[in-house]
Amino acid sequence: MRKAELFSLIDSNRPKKIVYKIDNLIEKEGHEVIRLPPYHCDLNAIEFVWSSVKRIIKERNVTGDLSLNNLKSLLQTAVTEVTSAEWAAHCKNVEKLENNYWEKDGLLEDLVDELSFQIDTNDDSDSEETKTCESDLEDFEMLE
Repeated sequence: MRKAELFSLIDSNRPKKIVYKIDNLIEKEGHEVIRLPPYHCDLNAIEFVWSSVKRIIKERNVTGDLSLNNLKSLLQTAVTEVTSAEWAAHCKNVEKLENNYWEKDGLLEDLVDELSFQIDTNDDSDSEETKTCESDLEDFEMLE
């Protein structure tokens, strides 16, 4: 199948788009809703900031006091210690990662487009491949 045919198949079997009520409210106010891809926390700057906040709390909670009042105080302190420069650095890092993903995606797609498969119906090649496979297996140890 060609790409166009595959994309047509995908589109015909794709589930209906989920529309959230909050999205409609946001769009009515003239804003565009964008979402992060699922399972890619490395593309979310807030994950890095949250990691910094947790690290600060861990460093400051030397007594191991997990009372609600102590944790609330530590959280407020940690949140105020995260600077706008740190936020900017995390955002810049996320942008670099995103560009890296886009670059790799393009390279992968180019490689897939260039792939060609050859089917050899010659019976002699089957026996040669079997010999090669068996000799390759000798290099591996069997685990018991």
